[in-house]
Amino acid sequence: MAARKKPADEAAAPRASKGAAAAGAQAAPKPQAMLRTPIGQGAALARLLTAARTLRMHHAVVVGGAPGTGKSTIARWIAAALICPSELDTEGPCGVCRHCRRIASGAHPDLHILRPPDQKQVIPVESVRELQDTLQLAAVEARARVVILDPADALGEEGQNTLLKTLEE
Repeated sequence: MAARKKPADEAAAPRASKGAAAAGAQAAPKPQAMLRTPIGQGAALARLLTAARTLRMHHAVVVGGAPGTGKSTIARWIAAALICPSELDTEGPCGVCRHCRRIASGAHPDLHILRPPDQKQVIPVESVRELQDTLQLAAVEARARVVILDPADALGEEGQNTLLKTLEE
């Protein structure tokens, strides 16, 4: 029996040292979410970014195109240009400030992304009504509140009509 206990004791020793090493090691820092810069789009995107940076943006902008062409990337970039307070870049968002990083991670309190719930293909009208209530309040941290409908064609007819009332006001 003594021979059997000895290998078990030896096996326990390396585990203890591994545990001690793991406890003393620092966790790797989480990578920061970064905004993806849209590619292409030329003068049209430049005009939208200038309007956003100077707070002369229309109350609604439609970003359309085929699937996979970067509509969501452009929508987030425009949202960041509108929300970003940095004056480092007059033609677009800085991409590195706290606001830009929070937009990239989807955690900015003034950026609202309206999507269909899991396992559904339509954005419910209740979500649109909740959004309307939220939009009645002033921006929490930014210069403005921004809503991205992703995808906009996921709104049902009742949701479209409800949202149209907000856009008209």
